[in-house]
Amino acid sequence: MIATTHNLELLLEGGFKAADTAVRKGIDFLYSSLQRDIVSTGNKTMNQVVAHDMFSAQDRDAEFRSAVAYKKEWNPVGLCYKHIPNIQNSYALRLLNSAGHDRDPRVVRACENLVALYRNYGGFCETNIRVTLTGE
Repeated sequence: MIATTHNLELLLEGGFKAADTAVRKGIDFLYSSLQRDIVSTGNKTMNQVVAHDMFSAQDRDAEFRSAVAYKKEWNPVGLCYKHIPNIQNSYALRLLNSAGHDRDPRVVRACENLVALYRNYGGFCETNIRVTLTGE
């Protein structure tokens, strides 16, 4: 997911258009990763959370490894990638919006649900969500 979005971003920055075959295939892959409901991995210290309409891989561990490989500058934190995939979702949404998919109902729903999560947690940085999720 992160790798696909990253490579699509590079293609678009390099002059490819959203209608080009390579970009269309990548965008189709992103849409295939849209999950209606994602239940967080929750454990003894974290409450389970259900996030709706999120772009995320089924294998969050692999997705986390991909994020570390492709976006080292983000300093990925496991909690942010594995518990609620808001970083992956935000990255995919930004790419889809820039590729002209901003009015696609799937993108609109995902944006609305991302805003709802943001409001629920009072922010997305690691320090903000830790308190809400773990009570620490």
